[in-house]
Amino acid sequence: MRKSRRPLFKNIFWWLGYTVAAIWMQFAIAGVDFFMPAVICSMQEENPRQTFWLVTMFALIQEGTGAIAFGSSTLWYCSALILMYYGRWMFDANNFFFIVLVSCALGFWNLGLTMLMANLQNFQVNFELLVADSCLLAGIIPLVWIILYSLRQGYLRNVNAT
Repeated sequence: MRKSRRPLFKNIFWWLGYTVAAIWMQFAIAGVDFFMPAVICSMQEENPRQTFWLVTMFALIQEGTGAIAFGSSTLWYCSALILMYYGRWMFDANNFFFIVLVSCALGFWNLGLTMLMANLQNFQVNFELLVADSCLLAGIIPLVWIILYSLRQGYLRNVNAT
């Protein structure tokens, strides 16, 4: 018996809808990566194929819109994947406080990665603004994650019920 492709297409359209919303949110609040909560949610669902395609799509979007040379978004998302992968061994991956810890680590990593890439390209970076953006990033990721996680759990219940 053939499996229905309907849930697959629903899932693709769900993530495309989130991607459009995340692009709009990044336009509204510059300096915050609204794709990262989606990567975290995808890793929590333990669907490696889905996570791979989301990270690939998000990295290409970020690389295409950024001013820093190619590679920083790839490092950004790969470091988040490694952090989540090894963090799951020590903590419950669905715990809000784990997500806060991950987002704080990503905030520090954002600061370090941006400074590193800016120095490699001789960019002048306003350090105070970068610190503020990194703190904003660390604060917004858990808030967006909790909303996305709740919406995604409701969506998965509806898809699995059909």
